[in-house]
Amino acid sequence: MTFPRDAWILRRLLADLPLNGELDTMTGALKSMAGHLAEIPPEGRQPAWDRAVEKSGFAGANHVLAFRSICCAVGAPLMPA
Repeated sequence: MTFPRDAWILRRLLADLPLNGELDTMTGALKSMAGHLAEIPPEGRQPAWDRAVEKSGFAGANHVLAFRSICCAVGAPLMPA
């Protein structure tokens, strides 16, 4: 299950927006993905995320769409302004 706060954190990582200790508050398997994203340069984060989704076999699945909806709903932009 993806929690809105986890989605918000991932969106901020993908958009190269600042985090202040939020990675430590994440839950479940997404925490390791977020840690990985945080360690790579910002321009490599979206491609890394896309590959992870593709490799998971869930690309296009309803829960991936739900995750994206949660991300949008909590207001973290895809791209920095």
